Parts: sequence; structure tokens; C-alpha cells
Amino acid sequence: MLFAKGSTDNLSDVAQAIYVWIKEIASIQTMQIRFKFFAPTEAGKAHKAGTYVEYKWQVLKAYWEETEKYMQESFPSPTPLIEAAMQRPELRMLFPFTSHNELCFSRTTGFPFTTHDCPHAIPLGNGRFRAYSAKFIGEGTINEVIEMLVNHLPPNCGPAVNGPAYDFVKNNES
Repeated sequence: MLFAKGSTDNLSDVAQAIYVWIKEIASIQTMQIRFKFFAPTEAGKAHKAGTYVEYKWQVLKAYWEETEKYMQESFPSPTPLIEAAMQRPELRMLFPFTSHNELCFSRTTGFPFTTHDCPHAIPLGNGRFRAYSAKFIGEGTINEVIEMLVNHLPPNCGPAVNGPAYDFVKNNES
């Protein structure tokens, strides 16, 4: 996800901005003051505000609502899954993403997202859905599959944390 953008002809300014952003962990406000070319995106603002997971849910829902207008029936939209998952706090605290039309969840917000321990679901069409974790969990209606997803979350599955999945997995190995 793009957190900021900008343009300048001065490569030294770019290098300095990257350093300040990563090493000094500067705020968006600091970056805007120090680097006139720096422009945070809405995703960047949400990330710095600690609301990135909620932002991602809203963006994902809007994206699929728009996309499904152009989809063929043979490729069902995950919009119903997204909307139903948003109603469950256990799922809504996780970072949502899609792979093709499959709704996936992550315990982290950074790419790569997959911690390989969260379940995921796919729409089949005709009001049917299928849930998976490392293996097939089951198939059913939207409510049945959402319940399957919640019941197959890893133990102590808390809110998604910032960073890539490999850092999370490394830091949580026993």
C-alpha cells in the first residue's frame, strides 16, 4: 500500500526523506514540514493514526462494490463475505485482503500479509460460500461460513499488528 507520494528533481532530498521516514520514524506532519514534495495518502494518514485496519475494511468493501458491477456471474464477488465479516468483531480486528475473489485475514498489516494461521473464505455463487484454513473447513450460507471462520481463528488471535507476516511469525515462535 502506498503511504505517501511526491516528486522532486533532487535525489538528495529523496534520500533524506526516506531516511527521516524510516530511521527517525517521523510523523506525517514532520515530513510535510521538512519536505515540501511529501504528500501522504489516505492510507498513510490512517496507518500513522492507528486506524489502518478499519481504513482497509472500508477500501476493500468499496473496491469490490465497484468491481462487482463489471464481473461475470462465473466469478462471484466477495462483497457479501466482506460485509458479513465486518459485523463480527473477531474478524474485523484482523487485516482484510483479497486474493482474486477470496476473502483473507491477516494478523499483520504489512506485506506479505499471510501468517498461514487465519482462515479464509470464497464465494461460490447462488448464496453459497466455502471456508478454508490449512484445509477445507466447510461450505454453507453466509452466516454459517462466517461462524466457521470465527471458530477457526488461532488461539489468542488479537488485533492485527503493524509489520509484515514474517516478522510476526518470527516474533511469535515458541
